[in-house]
Amino acid sequence: MQDFYAQKTDEGKLKLLAPSEIPTFWQFQYWYYKNVNIVDEKRKRDGDRAFELNNRAVLGKSDYCLMGPGAQFQVDATIGDIYLVSQFNRSNIIGRPVLYFIIDAFSRMVVGMSVGLEGPSWSALASAIINVATDKVAFCRQYGVEISECDWPCR
Repeated sequence: MQDFYAQKTDEGKLKLLAPSEIPTFWQFQYWYYKNVNIVDEKRKRDGDRAFELNNRAVLGKSDYCLMGPGAQFQVDATIGDIYLVSQFNRSNIIGRPVLYFIIDAFSRMVVGMSVGLEGPSWSALASAIINVATDKVAFCRQYGVEISECDWPCR
């Protein structure tokens, strides 16, 4: 504002112009985004590696060219942000749980899941794959949750 929208007074101090002669914030923002390439600025600020990881354009979709439900599944393993303790001695930490979810890429329905203490591995994934084929009503009843077949219609 001092560089472009101010005048020097007789005492040598800077005085801003009248509000009608100064662009509003929205006018400034309009011209800024019109003249600046945001992608290049973000790439310069974050670096190429971080930009490609977090801000690159996603050009495809996971359900592109799928024939229907069951054509493709996606698996995710996430380490929980909590520590589990022993039920016998609460000062003994057992570890952090690993949550596995398997979803149908076409319908986005969770078709299988498991929770374990073993780190992400093929053997731990096997229990989630087995859960894909199990009856979900019986699975939920095991843990005291009552659902009907239409609430989770997959096995």
